[in-house]
Formats: sequence, C-alpha cells, structure tokens
Amino acid sequence: MRGPIVLVAGAALIAAGAAPGASKPCAATCIHVGSHLNPVRASAHVGEPIGFLAVDGRPHRIRSAFFSVTAVRGKNPPVVRLSAGSYGYRDATGAGSGRVLVVPSVKLRSPMLQATWAARGTPGRSWRVWLSTNGGRRKVWLAKTTAWTGTVHLARSVREACVTAATTGAAPSPPVCVGRAATSPGSGLAYRELVLAAHPVAFWPFAADEKDAAGTHPLALAGGAAVAGAGIEGPGDSALALDGHARYASSPFAADLNPRRFTFEAWARADGGAGTARKVLVERDPNGLRGVILEATAKDTWKAWLGHGSKSWDAITGPAVVRGRWTHLVLTYDGASATFYVAGAKAGSVFTPFRPNDSGALGLGVGRSAAGAPAFFFDGLLDDVAVYPHALTAADVAAHHAAAKGR
Repeated sequence: MRGPIVLVAGAALIAAGAAPGASKPCAATCIHVGSHLNPVRASAHVGEPIGFLAVDGRPHRIRSAFFSVTAVRGKNPPVVRLSAGSYGYRDATGAGSGRVLVVPSVKLRSPMLQATWAARGTPGRSWRVWLSTNGGRRKVWLAKTTAWTGTVHLARSVREACVTAATTGAAPSPPVCVGRAATSPGSGLAYRELVLAAHPVAFWPFAADEKDAAGTHPLALAGGAAVAGAGIEGPGDSALALDGHARYASSPFAADLNPRRFTFEAWARADGGAGTARKVLVERDPNGLRGVILEATAKDTWKAWLGHGSKSWDAITGPAVVRGRWTHLVLTYDGASATFYVAGAKAGSVFTPFRPNDSGALGLGVGRSAAGAPAFFFDGLLDDVAVYPHALTAADVAAHHAAAKGR
C-alpha cells in the first residue's frame, strides 16, 4: 500500500532510524525500525529525519514508502514493528532499479513451511530465495523466480528454518526465522515485548520496582510488600512478594484501568494459604456489584469473577492451584462473553452483562472484608500484571505463556 510511514501508537511521523550499527544511545523517546521477528534495528530520536539502511548497502533518507510501521511503546527504547513483505521506496535520487527492502513473511504448519517475499505491485520481477535450517549455512531454495510465495517440506530434524530473499540488483534481506516450538505471531520477541506490543494501558513487570512500564498508574506497596524474590523471567527478574497476612499493592481508581472490553493478565505463584480464599487481582466498586476478581479459592482452584450490577456475579472456575508453581492467569471480555485462560489454555467462557468497576481502586494480592477492610491476602508472588483495553485472542495468550522463560 502506498503512503507515508505511519506510527499507529505514537505521534504522527517523521521519525525512525539512523543506519544500523550506530552506537548512539537511544533514549526512551527513540524509535526502532525492524521486522517483528528479526528487527533490523536502526534508531533515532523522534522528530529526526527518517533514515534506513537500503539494500544496496548505503544509508538513504526515505522520502516516501510503500509500507507502514506500528509503534510499540517500550521503556528503552520503544520498538517499531515493520509489516512483513517487500518494500520499495523513493529517495532523493528517485526510485532506482532493484532498490527493494525485503522482509519475508514466514509461517510453519508442520511439516510445511510457507514464505512470502513480495506482493502485487512490489518493485522487482526476478527473485532469489535462500533457506537455512538449524543455524546452518543458507542454500539457494529458488533462483530467478517470478513467484511471490513458496512452500517447502521440512524434515523432522529441522528445529528452526530461516528465509532470506532478494530481487535482482538488491542485497539479500536479513533472515526471518520460525521454529517448531515458537510458531505464533510475535515468537522471537521477549515476553515483555509481546506484552507491550499488545498495547496495555498499564503494565507492572516488577523487574526492579513497582513502576508502570506502559502508563502512569502509581502502585503503592502496603503492609511490608516488596519487589523481591525471583520473577517469571528467571535470574535477574523480581516479583511482588506477599505474605498472606498484611502485604498487598494498590493503584487508585482510573477509568482506563476499568474498560468495558478488557484483558487482565497476571502471573501468580501461590506458596501458602491452602484452603483459604486468596485474591490475585481485584477491581470492584464499594458496593460489590461491579468489576473483576481473579483469585485462588478456598477450594484451591483458580477462579475469575465478573460483576454485572446485581448481587449475583458470573464466574469461571479454572484448574487446581499447584503450590510453588508459577501460573499464567488471563481474563478477557469482548463485550459479550468472558474467557478465562490458565497456563495458556482456555479454562472456560461465560456470556455476561458485565459492568466495569466505576470507583474502586485496583488491588493486587488483596480483597475487602464485609466492613471494607483489607482481607483475603495472597500468600506468594505476583509478576507481570497487565491491563488491556481490548480482549486478547487465544493465540496471543498462548504466545505470551510460551514466551515466559521461567514458567
């Protein structure tokens, strides 16, 4: 599609990258350019002229392009995801023969690998495509082909396959890879990159502190709660440490933390409190009629609750709580039905006239007693809590679960 580069989640653009390899540090206001699997990363501060390393090996300033990019907010730096395909551009010297940046799209439906490296209207008529497997040297798959897509049968021994492509007169593209165990969209990205790519309104990764990595929602620690221990991302990561007695965290009411369509996502490790109700996440109004609850129940099962303005709440019960095991909890609502996922798998769904909380604070590791006092404390660790203003798909949930290193 012809048109200027567009940042979907950032300011309107003229922004993006200097030549790859630049050592200039990139502050939080920088933007990277690259594919969603293998970023060809180039960075520059927002507002600087657009630049990119062209396939002829020389940096060019892009005047207009046949592609768009999507800004993904991150702490340092934000990431821009480039749509898969092949892209022509015009620079100060004109379009130029063979000046095509190729970012193949690769999918694996075992045992067949399908790659697409061009689209109708793409500059370039004669393509050379290479395939490499298991980290080995690339081999010519197709030579001087006019096809835009191809399929190849992979042997059972292939764990990873990478595709590289180029049109006549252009340098080969960077490889785009897919693995047997990581075939979902976004595979190859770190867990937190996947979360930020889904545009949460709030994200508390608890990597080193309790700050919101996606928005500006403050989180207050109470009762001795601390960011400590080992988080879901393994060594070097931390989590919210709770004791089941007085420790919890809370964030003041904010409308964007209570969307009408939503996803609530959290990792929980229950270390104690068996046989008691332990709240993971609570957003409900003081009257107890609206909002969302994620918990470990007194029957030691994971459970999600959705209020709809009456005394009776809708609920979805998940599998048994396993002490000492990190568990991925995701609750989505698309405006008609809610779905509860536990450990990447669907636990159940319910149609519900859900009504969002309209005044209560968000609580992590805590609920409220009948008198309104903090109660139902969680005993264990919570990590990577996120709130999204839309429902994640089952594929998104599975990808998030698979990407976490320490699960």
